[in-house]
Amino acid sequence: YNRAKENYELNKDKYRINVKIVHTHIKMHQYSQALFLIKTLSENENKTDSLLYLQGDIQFHLKNYIEARDLFTRFSWLHPESSEASVKIALCHYNELNEDFALGQLQKTTKKFPERGESYYFMGEIARRNNDITNACSYFHKADSLFVPIAQDAILNYCQN
Repeated sequence: YNRAKENYELNKDKYRINVKIVHTHIKMHQYSQALFLIKTLSENENKTDSLLYLQGDIQFHLKNYIEARDLFTRFSWLHPESSEASVKIALCHYNELNEDFALGQLQKTTKKFPERGESYYFMGEIARRNNDITNACSYFHKADSLFVPIAQDAILNYCQN
């Protein structure tokens, strides 16, 4: 990506490649490099909405869930049709053990994005944590029907066939 960036002349192409470099840093768990590049991009570009999501993703990986939730929320205001941001907001609550808030966010997500199987999976995990295996299995089966791979493991581990 660095070599590709050097060969582009248009700023929009360099920006696009830099965003791909940020994604690469995140996948390689190089969060400080990714944050530094995001800061540089934010100062030089007007397109900061996608950078909000990436910053949220980094903070999520660093387990700074409050900051991550704030960034995902700001992103979702700009992109209300982003199911990914909605699920990530719920996951921030979930990882902070704020299950009521997580469940509320997941229920809003399933109403707005019924095809989003991850929402059902995490509602199943919350139900499982609360020893409500019947509802947990119902959610896991729904997630599995929406092709969430980890749902099958949950079904095998917690649900009687």
